[in-house]
Amino acid sequence: MVYLYNGPGGISTFDVTLKPRLRAAHEHDVPYLKRIGDGFSGVDLSRFVNDSYLRKAYGPAYDTDSASTANPARISGTDPVCGVPVNDPATASELWLAGESATRPAATPTCLLRAVAKALEDGAADVRAAYVPDAATGTRWFADKAVWVEDPDAEADARFLPFTTRTGSRRSGAWSSSTRATWWPPRRATPLGRSASRRREDWA
Repeated sequence: MVYLYNGPGGISTFDVTLKPRLRAAHEHDVPYLKRIGDGFSGVDLSRFVNDSYLRKAYGPAYDTDSASTANPARISGTDPVCGVPVNDPATASELWLAGESATRPAATPTCLLRAVAKALEDGAADVRAAYVPDAATGTRWFADKAVWVEDPDAEADARFLPFTTRTGSRRSGAWSSSTRATWWPPRRATPLGRSASRRREDWA
């Protein structure tokens, strides 16, 4: 969990700039806090939000960096199995094999599954951990704990979608008459999406 929080593409980016959207979130929360709070009369955000000290410490790049919402620690590189660049934070995944000091990037969750299958077939190393983004929320999660949905009609590199919960998979709109839920591959020896697959009705 620490890695999911602090690692590449994680929740914590260590970006210390105060983003405009954070101030907007404060403005949105004030009326709600006034409604539910006992004795809370509000707050003057023009005085409460003060980034003058940050600006002084950060330097001349503060305005540019505070306007940027790009993750400075994004997953990058080239997918060694699918052979494509890893450049989309919404699908970038990672595979960590036992005995290796760094994770291997995967362009999509489907490419990650191929990398896992290849590692298991080669028998070179055990899978220590694998990380994927929830297809609906982008939240990073353990691939072996995810709910996987298979869409045979999707493009080859986007055939499998991971979700953190079954409810999330149902609400995502990913389901169709041709999709089905499927188990995480290391838990079986059969090819992914065949005898170990489950029907949509099993997850309803």
